[in-house]
Amino acid sequence: NVWRFSYYCQKNGGGAFLFPYLIMLFVLGIPLYFMELQMGKVAQIGPLQAMYRLVPALGGVGLSVIITLLFIIYYYNMLISYSFFYLFASFQNPPAWGNIYCGVNLTAPVTNFTLAQKACKNYSSNFFYYNSVTLASDDLGNLGQFNWKLFLCILGSWVLLYVCTFRGIKSSGKVVYFTVLFPYAVLVILFFRAVTLPGAGSGLAHLFIPDLQKLYNPQVWLEAGTQIFYSLGLGLGCNIILASHLDPNSNIIGDGIFVALVNSGTSIFASIIVFSILGFQSELLGSSVSDIVAGPGLIFVAFASALLEMPLSPLWSVLFFLMLISLGLDSQFSAVESVVQAVYVIPKANKLPTPVVTLIICLAFLALSIFFAFGNGGYVFQLLDQFSGSFSIFIVVFFEVVGVAWVYGVRKLLTHKVAVEEGKHKIPRLTRFLEKKSVQKWWVLFWQIVYIFIAPTIMIVIFIGSLVIDFIDPLTYTVYRSFVDYLIPYPTWGFILAAVIVISTILPIPVVLIYFIVKYMIKRRRDLKYIILFRKKSVPIKNGLDGDHVVDVADSVKLVESEKYTDNGNNKNTNHTPFM
Repeated sequence: NVWRFSYYCQKNGGGAFLFPYLIMLFVLGIPLYFMELQMGKVAQIGPLQAMYRLVPALGGVGLSVIITLLFIIYYYNMLISYSFFYLFASFQNPPAWGNIYCGVNLTAPVTNFTLAQKACKNYSSNFFYYNSVTLASDDLGNLGQFNWKLFLCILGSWVLLYVCTFRGIKSSGKVVYFTVLFPYAVLVILFFRAVTLPGAGSGLAHLFIPDLQKLYNPQVWLEAGTQIFYSLGLGLGCNIILASHLDPNSNIIGDGIFVALVNSGTSIFASIIVFSILGFQSELLGSSVSDIVAGPGLIFVAFASALLEMPLSPLWSVLFFLMLISLGLDSQFSAVESVVQAVYVIPKANKLPTPVVTLIICLAFLALSIFFAFGNGGYVFQLLDQFSGSFSIFIVVFFEVVGVAWVYGVRKLLTHKVAVEEGKHKIPRLTRFLEKKSVQKWWVLFWQIVYIFIAPTIMIVIFIGSLVIDFIDPLTYTVYRSFVDYLIPYPTWGFILAAVIVISTILPIPVVLIYFIVKYMIKRRRDLKYIILFRKKSVPIKNGLDGDHVVDVADSVKLVESEKYTDNGNNKNTNHTPFM
């Protein structure tokens, strides 16, 4: 919500990105967020098995989610590691990136406020990021030097993540009170400082005044949708695993809308701070906001450089990078919890205590993260960020929508109730209102239109448009050579590696689907319609509320596994009709 949203805004013309972002929020973000919460509430299990319980033939969606999460957890923790590096470098005056010599023409650190020396300060931040933090090599294929200081920060970030998650939801649920509230406190403090800086107006103008030509670029819409998916955790299993712990009668409608709006509001609020400071920096350097470096460097180069110009710069730097660490940890909590729950599906693994499983996962990622401490680690980070999430998340969410809307049934998902002890849970007022037959009819119809037609159509159009753009424009990454940033194409083996990453994240979906087709068409002689529409059977519970249909997932699974179907698959108790 801080660096990635601001990066996409700056990359895609500021206001031109906000327009498709807000459209995606209301057309895709809120509906799909609500859908995933309801999926978790219905399935009462983690993302690996949730789709299998709803639509077994699409059980590969859960595997794709876990593989995508493994890539994201792996590289995303580097943002916490970089933030640790800058945090430690902030405990001096000026911070370490303000004490870099600017070349042969300057023989002393920058201390004055002349234009040349302000430009030197920007150079010094760039130099610090590439020559002290990442020790950047010439390109992706050059391993470069090993940075032991960065590795210690990587070690510290994984240790901290383990301490926060070793007891699962019990430990992370308590830590989150700090990791959520502290960033808001810092953002409010930084807001009043940022908007009063000279030049802040030019940064805000870049943020809120759109470049309409950018709206014709499908890549802008893809990245707007991707950002919505990332910030709301869509397609990453986080919402499903958290919703599976919810009170059976919790108000996920009101909570879902509230969380989605606050989430996007936080993104825009944080971008006001970032662009105010970028406007301040652009005025100092005599350049435009659009010329300032993008990507992770937006925070670790441009923003760090602007912090040097503030009075008490070490204080602002410490607060800012502590905030980034808190936000990074927040993003990792539910992802790690999803992977831990997936491990328990492995036979005999469920006998291991949660702290042990979490320790094994963190140690494995720590060992793999050694590669990030080499000179090409920053380039590997770019590659993973570019290819491990965007395409796979869209495909995962697309098949979630297809499974829910066209197979499991929108009405069945929305009207589902979990069997609970009578009188134990209070039903929210909004839920009682929507359960009225006169209201429920139109409520279900609205979501059927959204999930069956609108959401899939938008995702298909954006996805095809982005493929066309990527085919026309060669994919590039940023390298650092002779103190200057360059954009160069990926090498052939880099494209192959990127293809392997993308394919590995989406391959389980067709593999599991083909498995079901082969299993039921050849071995059991079922037709294709039966295979696709086959789903876990619902079980009416005797203590249902007012005779409504109540589903208990555990009993449902036992019943389906034990039931003997007839040869023609026409079990009269199994409903195969979609949309019901």
